[in-house]
Amino acid sequence: APAGRLHRRMRTCLAALALALAAGAAAAQHRHAHVHGVVAAEAALDGPSLDVTLRLPLDSLLGFERAPRSEAEKRAAQALVERLRSDAMLVQPDAAAGCARTGVELVSAALGLGDAPPDADGHAELEARWRFGCAAPDRLSHIELGIVGAYKRIARVDAAIVAPRGQTRQVLKRPAQRLAWPK
Repeated sequence: APAGRLHRRMRTCLAALALALAAGAAAAQHRHAHVHGVVAAEAALDGPSLDVTLRLPLDSLLGFERAPRSEAEKRAAQALVERLRSDAMLVQPDAAAGCARTGVELVSAALGLGDAPPDADGHAELEARWRFGCAAPDRLSHIELGIVGAYKRIARVDAAIVAPRGQTRQVLKRPAQRLAWPK
């Protein structure tokens, strides 16, 4: 029993380290380039908890990358926020893993969401994080990013995946929407 606890503790520490490394790499990537049509994605599994984070240029979602000005732009931004919070088809873990969404967090200075620093370079973005609790995380084989099909201005997803079985990077080009989970 003590050896089993030690093994679990080591796995948890390794998973935490991998998550920290992925977050650091993603933060560095986020600081470098803002490219219209390109989404930076991170997916991390730690025990039963699955987090999927997307960093998207607002232009890819709304057709403009600043705070909404007109009433039509404000309505479009509000509809976007509502859809990201409620549309289960935008990010779907493999059904075999039995994942249930436990939260959605949105951050964008231009849209007044979360605690985001101002967009100093004139290129407004949105960060969306979906959290899931998975009943059978070992059965996770993929994540469907329906957001690619839902927003035609998204051309590519650059993804970093951290899982107990390893780390990987993937690039999806439209129309591909499926991130394969490391085996």
